[in-house]
Amino acid sequence: MSGHMDIEEFLRMQRELQIGMKEANPNLTTGDPYLMNEEELAQFITWNHTALILELSEMMQEVGWKPWASSRHVNYPHALHEMVDAWHFWLNIMLGLGAMAQCPIKVLMIDFETYYQTKNARNLQRQVEGYDGISSKCPACKGEMSETGCTPTVCTKKGEGVKKVDKELEELQANIERRSGEGKSTSSEELTAAARQVHREAQEAAGYAPIAPDPDFLDPATMFKGGERGSKDSRILESTSATGEPIFIFRAKDIFSVMVLSFYAEIIEKYGPDDTEFHRDVVDALAGFKEWQRTHVAQVRYPD
Repeated sequence: MSGHMDIEEFLRMQRELQIGMKEANPNLTTGDPYLMNEEELAQFITWNHTALILELSEMMQEVGWKPWASSRHVNYPHALHEMVDAWHFWLNIMLGLGAMAQCPIKVLMIDFETYYQTKNARNLQRQVEGYDGISSKCPACKGEMSETGCTPTVCTKKGEGVKKVDKELEELQANIERRSGEGKSTSSEELTAAARQVHREAQEAAGYAPIAPDPDFLDPATMFKGGERGSKDSRILESTSATGEPIFIFRAKDIFSVMVLSFYAEIIEKYGPDDTEFHRDVVDALAGFKEWQRTHVAQVRYPD
């Protein structure tokens, strides 16, 4: 073979290599990917993915990249050998994807080159327009909205879930209208009050009597007692009270509070701010909420 090989030639040679390895050693769990069933292909892609990651890690051992070390070297022959190993596994994954999609190698490479050129053009456009890595992605599935067809409020990948929620809301609204027509309730406030009563009765039947909320709960003048008015929380409440800024407070007995704090901690870790003390405060609060719920199971309840 003269000249440089293109990727299609590499793929054909890699397929022949897999066939030859199987013929030389029938005990190997490899062979021609285009003759594998779906389960065999899933396993084939999985172990090649693992091997690819390991080979890339071994390649990095031949490069001086550590920020705590001054050397910026590369052991070129050794690093290149590791990249050859990684290239084998990358080609195997490509063959596995093509086989699973029942896509011939020629078509596979046409599709790959088309996607490659399209992605390059998009990357260049992003740099020209400014790319923050967040605003163009779907909040639900995290995919590029230009590719998935999602919008900031509707996720196409999770459309079934959206439809399910919409259906449940429609059924709930229909039930409210039906009950209103029957004279059982005439307003959403009455429905809410009835639901709360049912919930309280269930709590009492379980041996837990709900405590009435403290009317001064959100009053900064009475919330913190015993010399705690100098605390950070107290200052926040005093500040929001003075400016009229809305504030929302979670309590550990709210069964949803742990889930909300957990999600909030993930958002902070992913998007910032780059403030380790602030992040630690959120994580500590989450741990405190979890521990309280674990030791006060009887008092944890749905918000009412």
